[in-house]
Parts: sequence; C-alpha cells; structure tokens
Amino acid sequence: MAERRCSLDTLLAETQPFGMARLARLLLELASDLELAMRTGVCSAQLSSASVLVEHAGTERERARLPLAPAQPGEPALQPALREMGALLEQLGRLKLGVEDSLSAPRPPSSRRADQPLLHAWRRILAVIARRCASAGAYPSAAELVRDLERLSRISQRIVARRRLPPHVYVSHPKPALQVAALPKVMLRCA
Repeated sequence: MAERRCSLDTLLAETQPFGMARLARLLLELASDLELAMRTGVCSAQLSSASVLVEHAGTERERARLPLAPAQPGEPALQPALREMGALLEQLGRLKLGVEDSLSAPRPPSSRRADQPLLHAWRRILAVIARRCASAGAYPSAAELVRDLERLSRISQRIVARRRLPPHVYVSHPKPALQVAALPKVMLRCA
C-alpha cells in the first residue's frame, strides 16, 4: 500500500463531514509540533490548512505535520505562531462535522439532529481556544495550548467510544397481578 501524503485542505475537501475526534487529534498533533518547535528554537512556516501536511492520510497512522521554515537567526516568536494557529482553529471550527470518527467508521459520519447541541458545544470550545491563541499573552507557552487541545481530544474520544457501545436494551415484564391466597371454603352448619 502506497504511503499517501496530502495537505490538510485536500483531506478536508475529500472527507465531509469530518469526525470531531479525528479533527481534535490532528489539531493536537499540530500543537505538539508547535510546542516542540518553540522549545528547540525552530521556526514554523506560515500555518494554514493548505500548508499543513498529513502523512498516511486515511489510515490509522494518520499524522499532521507542522510546516517548518528555513533556519533563521534568533529565537522564534511564539505570538505570531499562536495567532496563525488560532486562525486555523477558527477556520476548522466552521467545518461540517460529525460525531463519529470519520477515519474508522464503516460509513461517513452522519449529521443527526440530536447531535447538534453536542457539535455546537464542541465548536464553542474550539472557538474559545482560537480566541485565546489570538489574544496576546493568553497562552504563555505552546504547552498550555497542547494541554487544552489534549482535553478536547480526550473528550471527543470518549464521546465517540460511547457512541460505539451497543445501546442498552431494557426489557420490562409486567408484574403478575397479585393473587390473594384462596381461603379454604369451610361450610359450617349451624344447628
């Protein structure tokens, strides 16, 4: 099987609706790469859905890679990278999402009406993280962003795992009518 590489843009266009757990995992990988780049002094290139490379797309080994820039003198600046990450999060929050994981589901995730409040809450969380990325100093380090996206990823995975469980079926048997113990019929002759 050939290794498939594509941009995040291409992957998102091919997979609609996109599973929220899969998207949370890809965003967590990008944030982890950003945190590693900041710790090691490597600068990231312009961060957008077109510049993010997805390796092994559509397989269990799928991994998002941060675009790296050529070596530059000096410390990389955290705030511009976080602002770009926030813009990417905001863009991805507008996607058509499904609750099931679009990678391992036998069929593409469907958008059920009952899932809308859950998806709306998930998008709000993503929007809060995006706003924190955009505001200066809200994330003192990329590790804080990684921590927030780890939480979102864990919650998304739990939701998907719970969705895969078979439904609980409760069988209710009607209670039998209470039977009054029959009293022996005794006939007394009164003389």
